[in-house]
Amino acid sequence: MVNASDQDFPIHLANQPKIMVMFGSRHCGACTYVKPYFDMLYSNPQFKEILFLRIDADGNPQAKTIAEVDGLPYFALFHDGQVVDGRATTRAEALAKMCLDLQKL
Repeated sequence: MVNASDQDFPIHLANQPKIMVMFGSRHCGACTYVKPYFDMLYSNPQFKEILFLRIDADGNPQAKTIAEVDGLPYFALFHDGQVVDGRATTRAEALAKMCLDLQKL
């Protein structure tokens, strides 16, 4: 798990083919609620080829724009530097499905 920022986000996009990003905020209760599910996906060996990033949405406006964030918590999938899926959700099932979909690319 990597905490990323506007400064290093483009580097991750250029160097890692499969990325899942959680955009959250310290002031977001729903973000706190869903964080353990995101952490479980990161810890799952099935998804070892995916780079998991956490980005503070409040302090990283460029990353938010790249991922087209429209709510929090927001999860974005990137493949070869391009956003391929993104959604605001707190559903663990949706997060798992996103990882499975990214794996297939």
